[in-house]
Amino acid sequence: MTRREMVIAALEHRETPVVPWSIDFTQQAVDNLVRYTGDSDIIKKLEGYLISAYYDGWPTEIHGRPEYFKDDF
Repeated sequence: MTRREMVIAALEHRETPVVPWSIDFTQQAVDNLVRYTGDSDIIKKLEGYLISAYYDGWPTEIHGRPEYFKDDF
């Protein structure tokens, strides 16, 4: 079962081998975790099942083009 299939199955309330999860760390937490475990690849080993993306800017409508917007990038 792929990670995607596992998330879909969990959302459909079907049994999965593990509970899909996701976690984010601050850089300070990553540094502490690496120091504690002695494993510089620990974050790759803890890769979760969900990926998120968000936009924290404010889009601006393009003059003369209603319903078209540009972002801060």
